[in-house]
Amino acid sequence: MPFLWATHRTIVYEAVAQEEIDDFTDPHHRFHDQLMGVEWILARTPEIGTPATPDDRAKNVLLVFQGDELAGTTDLWLLYSYDEGEVIVHGLKVADV
Repeated sequence: MPFLWATHRTIVYEAVAQEEIDDFTDPHHRFHDQLMGVEWILARTPEIGTPATPDDRAKNVLLVFQGDELAGTTDLWLLYSYDEGEVIVHGLKVADV
């Protein structure tokens, strides 16, 4: 059986989302590890989120990744849109730690 390459989209952060990432500086929190996992998932399966309107399932999609106390992560909320080549993150919110 031949190996089929999955679509791996580029993750692009709009300025407001990038600012939230840049402002997260707690060295004891695993936010950046969590974000790498989120990027891995979004690059491959962005359709798992909930779209704002059923007419355009790839625009203004909301996805929440639940935090885990044992893993040292908190809830992470993302608002994004996607196409075949990119996932554009419009907003990102890290739950208060």
